[in-house]
This record gives sequence, C-alpha cells and structure tokens, in this order.
Amino acid sequence: MKRYVINAGRLRQKVTVQKRTEKQNRDGDVQGCWVDQETRRAAILPLSGNEVFESDQTDARLKLRVVMRAQGLTLTEDMRLKYGTRILNITSVMNIEERGRKIVAMCTEDTTNEDG
Repeated sequence: MKRYVINAGRLRQKVTVQKRTEKQNRDGDVQGCWVDQETRRAAILPLSGNEVFESDQTDARLKLRVVMRAQGLTLTEDMRLKYGTRILNITSVMNIEERGRKIVAMCTEDTTNEDG
C-alpha cells in the first residue's frame, strides 16, 4: 500500500485565502470586498503562459498550480488566493485522492490587481 506524504520542504510560499463578502457603507450602498480567511504554506508552480488577444490588447495570463495541505480548509472557486501583492483567481479545486490531506487549486493570475 502506497503511503501518502506531502513534502513540507516544498511548501515554501505563504498564501492568504480570501473570500468575497458584501459590506454596506455609510450611504447604505452594498459593496463587494475581499476578506482574509487564513494564511497557509503552499507550493506555487507555474504551468504555462498564454496570450489572449482581445480588441487590439494583449492580456497575458499565467496559469498556476497551488498545492496546500487540506486540514480544516474549505476552498472553492468563488474564493481567491493572495501571494504577496499577486492575486490568484481559483478556477478549480481538487482534493487529491479524496483523502482530505492535499488540495490542488488551479489558478490564473489577476494581472489587473484590482480589489473589487
């Protein structure tokens, strides 16, 4: 039987899991904002870079694989990860071997870096 092990030495980066919530401002308007949930150690692996040409503009998107321990973490596609000043939008989440030990999030980097 194969033993499942996560190499702790590969989890070198710190990422913050963020969830979008709605807040009401003083004027009564509802605004969306991102709230930090927790900070985790992760391995961030770039997969590929492709360029999307839209209306004479080039939008370079970096695809990334983010690997984390799963203990007590609920990660969904409506959340995002913050790595330093970089914003990583989650496109899919996989629970490797369905054992609740390792999560792999496929992400694209937000090059606009807008908070809304």
